[in-house]
Amino acid sequence: MKRKVSVLLLIAMIMQLIPNIGWVQNVYANIEPDIFNIRIEQVQNTKKETSLKVIFRGIGLRKIQAIVIKEESSGKALNSISSENLRVVNDEEIIAENIESLSLLLNGGFDRDLVFDLYYTDGNKTENKDSSNTFKIPEENFPEVSNIKLGEDLINPPDWPAHVIQKQGHEFEFLGNNFQVDYKLGFQEGTAAVTMLEHLTDYEIGSNGTSIKVKADSNRISPGINKKMILEKRVNTTVTMRYVLENAVNIIKPLDIGDPSKVQISPLEGTQGTLVRIKVEKDTELVNLQTKVYIGGMEAKRNIVEAEGLDGTFTYKDGSTDRKGLEVIVPKLEAGSKQIIIQNYLGDTYIHNETFEYFDADYPRLKVEGMNPSSGPVGRRNDIDYITIRNSLAIHNLKEVSDKTKTRVAIVDESKLKYPKFKEEAEKNRNLLFVRYELEDGRSIERRISLTIGLPAEIKEMKGIPSGEFEISTLPSTVDISATTAAVGTPGPTVVRIRTETVLLDKESNDYKELEYVAEQAPYVVAESAYYTFIADETTPVINNIIPKQGPYDKDIVVTIEGQNFDVRHIDGRTYYPTVIIGKSGQYKVINKDGMFFSTTSDGNYDVADKFDDTNAIEMTVLDQNGNIVDGQIRKKGTRIKLTIPGDHIRGYYTGAADVFIRNSTVTGELGSVGSRDNFFEYLPKANINPEIETVVPDQVAVGSKERVTITGRNFQPNLIVTVDGEIIPNPVINPAAG
Repeated sequence: MKRKVSVLLLIAMIMQLIPNIGWVQNVYANIEPDIFNIRIEQVQNTKKETSLKVIFRGIGLRKIQAIVIKEESSGKALNSISSENLRVVNDEEIIAENIESLSLLLNGGFDRDLVFDLYYTDGNKTENKDSSNTFKIPEENFPEVSNIKLGEDLINPPDWPAHVIQKQGHEFEFLGNNFQVDYKLGFQEGTAAVTMLEHLTDYEIGSNGTSIKVKADSNRISPGINKKMILEKRVNTTVTMRYVLENAVNIIKPLDIGDPSKVQISPLEGTQGTLVRIKVEKDTELVNLQTKVYIGGMEAKRNIVEAEGLDGTFTYKDGSTDRKGLEVIVPKLEAGSKQIIIQNYLGDTYIHNETFEYFDADYPRLKVEGMNPSSGPVGRRNDIDYITIRNSLAIHNLKEVSDKTKTRVAIVDESKLKYPKFKEEAEKNRNLLFVRYELEDGRSIERRISLTIGLPAEIKEMKGIPSGEFEISTLPSTVDISATTAAVGTPGPTVVRIRTETVLLDKESNDYKELEYVAEQAPYVVAESAYYTFIADETTPVINNIIPKQGPYDKDIVVTIEGQNFDVRHIDGRTYYPTVIIGKSGQYKVINKDGMFFSTTSDGNYDVADKFDDTNAIEMTVLDQNGNIVDGQIRKKGTRIKLTIPGDHIRGYYTGAADVFIRNSTVTGELGSVGSRDNFFEYLPKANINPEIETVVPDQVAVGSKERVTITGRNFQPNLIVTVDGEIIPNPVINPAAG
């Protein structure tokens, strides 16, 4: 049996060499070209531009230099196609392109038996021969699509592809001319095979040939993006005619968000930077990180503001059920009505039944106009006498409220608020300011105002609120607020962000029903930003290097951070050390003298319950430039921090760049000034195999000495990094032969 297998392998090896042998090439070259069948194809794009081509299929076609179209009975030449208009696909297919019209090409040869006289090269000679088959081409017009109809909506070019939801009972319709029952209908994505549908079962052609109605739920139509619509007719055994409409439809499965009639999207008007909130019955697919929202064909990105704890979602009550919604930012568009689409990574899609009305930039909106003072020391709470804000008190964004409505306005606390969400927040967060508007018709408006300057700031007071009863239209367009910043630790200019959330309430007995909810946030665009500058001093940490610069997310990594102003304070018998934060996008690891913790924010705060196992971690140590330990008494400033970045086995594996922050403590032991480096550490993709250390010989050496150390183990890969106590060992050598 072994000998038989060996002989077979030898034959297989010889066969692999055969294509390089000269006599085989000569035999292949001696094959005469022939055309077996043709497909005449008219292609229409989304601009309604058409092109015509003829696809020839046969054998030996690569050698053809010209094709002469002849009448078989008389041998009369009707026209010819030169090599300049022939594109070779492979030896079995060539395409005649740039054909002006079929009537000009055939020159009176419709409905006659035609043959193709093929001129080809054979070595140094030019030969010719007639095709073995004859071809009869009918004189008829191709089908043509002018519109696509979805329900009552007409989708016109260039707004194709039309978005067709593949749902039970759904239909869509092609409107145009020359639709005939002997043409088969199919859809194609890219170059995939075309599945032709069944007439009457999957689609119907109108009696006057001007419409094709397709059942969207047909199991023969597979989901896909930018599908071509194809109408194909087999005229006879050698001729096929095909019409292709490029980028005709997106066949999409419905996104699983529950009852479409319960989808709420508001507001449905605004401009670049407007915040749009989306609520659905089933929120799992909506809030998935890979789900995207498109307004007018452009992605409306999630409103993620890390400093404010905003991740693009919000929570709300649906009766007694807690749900999550999505908050997105309207991109820059042209004025007009824009379609709203929600789509997950699989292409499952929801298309909203109302459009978003996009206005130009003069639409009334929130804006920070200026402030005084506009700077203060880093790492401290700084008072700002006034910040002038446009549209923070005025009401422009509620569709259900007339500007002629009379109202009374007051700053209120939790005892006067009626909206449960605001009432709860007011009890917990003293940074916020709440305004209540009592309307003459019994309804009311409540507005939540938050301010962020690097970190959430405390709003102290709003000035210029009119007293008494007055029309909403007379509310001042700008007002001043006074505020106190948080102890922001990063020096430099910081964007001042203001956010309002406004709810219209209708009283029903003792309950208040939400009628409308609108959120606004400034700046809308970078050009409208106002800045407050935090001025650095000698207490601000400076990060110069981290060694090593990369490692796995789920493994402990001993690192050394190099820089300046790593402060250790010893006050009243207690020692306060810097806090190190490493991470990105709501996934941070916080390391300090108390241990290692997980956090969703980069400010150094955490829940003590989220502590990592520190059994194998080294103690965080601050060193000066001479390698001495900084204890806050003899030495107070360090240039290096040695620590362990904990491995995370619980949460999802993170791959990619991570930011590095160091926060010194204040004189009271609180988190103070911060130094940061964006994208300064890298979490590597999860390894298929992990290195294993078995022995280290010798296992101790004198400090400052240079000695050879041998590490034995498994799975040591090229370009590995070896560190000892956070110090990289240069130029390690792997010796596979040793083990």
